[in-house]
Amino acid sequence: MPACTPSRRRPFARLADAARSDRAALLMLGATLAALAWANLSPDSYQRVWRTGIPWSGALGIDLSLQGLVNQGLLVGSFVLIGLEISREVAEGELRSLRRALAPVIAALAGMAVPAGIYWVVLRGSAAAHGWAIPMATDVAFALGAL
Repeated sequence: MPACTPSRRRPFARLADAARSDRAALLMLGATLAALAWANLSPDSYQRVWRTGIPWSGALGIDLSLQGLVNQGLLVGSFVLIGLEISREVAEGELRSLRRALAPVIAALAGMAVPAGIYWVVLRGSAAAHGWAIPMATDVAFALGAL
């Protein structure tokens, strides 16, 4: 992978630093607790807000709701940060050697396989069992923010 020039890397480095801060983790925890409370206290209003259309999305040729914006937009940003973090660790961090990278790689694979396996075992035989990849993929963004 070609090295980024300092001027090109700087905005991404600032974004990654902000995502690693304690404030970002506390903000994510607070937002999660607020969403859980709202969804349980007033589920109809919670769903109505999630289905609210984003006015400027139609001008872009896509029709997004707030939920679509989060699912398709903000999660992309989370995975970009994950990719940048992995790239930095492989280039100059703890993942430089295969020996040092083995434990995190095994932990990452188990972190994907165990939730998918639990989901599949619990819903085995039902039509929903085909959704085993959902807990495997979406928990990564939350775990990154929590860490």
